[in-house]
Amino acid sequence: STTPQESSGGGTSSSSSSLVFTDDMFLDDYEIPVSELRRIEPWANSICYSGYRLGQAPGGSYPTYQQVYADLIILTNQWKYIRMYDTGPHCETVLKVIRDYNLPLKVYMGLAVGYPASAWTDRFRTVSNYPAACFQNDTNQITNLFRLYNMYSNHIIAVAVGNEILVDWSDHQVPGPILFSYLKWVRSNVSVPVGVDEDIGYWALDNNFSQNGKYWTNIIKASDFVAIHLYPCKIGRWVNGLTITNALIYTTNMYYRAKGMITNRQVIIGEGGWATGGTFEGVIQPELLCETNQKRHYNEVLEWASNNNVLYFWFEAFDEYWKGGLNDIERYWGLFFDYGGTNRVAKY
Repeated sequence: STTPQESSGGGTSSSSSSLVFTDDMFLDDYEIPVSELRRIEPWANSICYSGYRLGQAPGGSYPTYQQVYADLIILTNQWKYIRMYDTGPHCETVLKVIRDYNLPLKVYMGLAVGYPASAWTDRFRTVSNYPAACFQNDTNQITNLFRLYNMYSNHIIAVAVGNEILVDWSDHQVPGPILFSYLKWVRSNVSVPVGVDEDIGYWALDNNFSQNGKYWTNIIKASDFVAIHLYPCKIGRWVNGLTITNALIYTTNMYYRAKGMITNRQVIIGEGGWATGGTFEGVIQPELLCETNQKRHYNEVLEWASNNNVLYFWFEAFDEYWKGGLNDIERYWGLFFDYGGTNRVAKY
């Protein structure tokens, strides 16, 4: 099928071309008929997986085939669906291990669109200033997805086009019209459900200042499902009194709020979790971020999700020490510590 680049000026933004992109070059009246919507089924225990160990990082040293195998053997004990975030070498190794050993796992694929990331002051992107380098990266991600899908389609359960790319605070923001065109492009080349992973603030239209808010309806029309992100221990930064005792109530209230707004689409939780260390913008009480609270929240959301047939991808399987400094909360979301090599240890 025609790529968005081919239909809109050869893959270069107006910053490097005399052609000025406009929204209507990417938007049209496309909507997936309700009778043709695809669902992620059946319900299964689900988790986000990134296997980077101590000393490894995306674009640098990747987990080996043997390390991935060791991880996946751990995950097969409790989980059936694993979420990944891009189509790079790590994801390809995961798919190969699953196929080679016939492991009972399905992959919820991700596309890392919107990169290279921007500086904070340049995070607002429109179709007229979307960088040519991002168009090229996006095209590479999508075409590589098609390659992997053709090789491993039996092991892929769904595709997310982007992760936290619509909110104003994203450093890899993708303009709504361009995302709309990507959704159409991807869905026409795979047979699994296709959607978008985004913070609950966008789906619930809490961020009225969001420049992508006006494309909310278009994006939903082009998606089989929407995936919301819910982090009670981070949102407590803005919600007074939100602790582990009412974290499940927050989670369920926000899920049903989104579900009530987004009709005729499957709503899943693409990310949710409880960190065990670090701080978030320097305000989270360290005593809240502990293994005991993580265990409680995990057990509570798992019971609710299974009883109500809600797909919930826990974030995440293993700590990722390549993220930020020692006090960065992003390092401590895993259910398992990483001590390097293949030494994974359950936190609780």
